[in-house]
Amino acid sequence: MKNIIYLSILFVFVSCSIKTHYVQTGSKTYQPTEPTSILIYSRTPEKRFEVIGSVAVHASGQKHAIKVLKKKAAALGADAVIDINLDKIASYTQTCGINGTAIKFK
Repeated sequence: MKNIIYLSILFVFVSCSIKTHYVQTGSKTYQPTEPTSILIYSRTPEKRFEVIGSVAVHASGQKHAIKVLKKKAAALGADAVIDINLDKIASYTQTCGINGTAIKFK
């Protein structure tokens, strides 16, 4: 019985993803963009840009986390997410956390 309870709890946490965003104070609001068009940069790009805010996701699997991060940034109207920080937790669930700064190119 204990094993069934543990597996049920594990299933709930494995199938979930936690996401959030923080809009920078004084930032403009933009129309949503297409998630597939969001660019991902590990560093700051050379193009001029404006910071919209921070986005963060905690999900099961790196590919899923990046997909959800792009959706979150697109909802803010971003063109890209820069300064990406990826944290993988080596466990049975392959949990992954990813965060960065949502930007709009000028």
